Amino acid sequence: MKTVKAELAGYAPENLIEDTIEALWTQVLDTHKIGHDEDFFELGGRSVGIIAVVAGISRVFRIPVSPSIVTRGATISAMASAVREILATRSSTGTRA
Repeated sequence: MKTVKAELAGYAPENLIEDTIEALWTQVLDTHKIGHDEDFFELGGRSVGIIAVVAGISRVFRIPVSPSIVTRGATISAMASAVREILATRSSTGTRA
């Protein structure tokens, strides 16, 4: 059984991006309520799971995302930050998905 620190402060996703990434994680990790600062790999995630999460992020937000997104950190917060940056760059350059 996985232990998750979701009961602690900081659980609730701060925005739609974090909420969406959390939903993808819960599917891949087969668990509920993940804290947005918890590490994907410490929760039992594997590389193939990151591939599934990245594919989901790309599909939902219609942006190109590579598995290297985890170099920013394997947390919901870090991934959300990377997604926000990609979205901001695309909107500032007028690029469409």
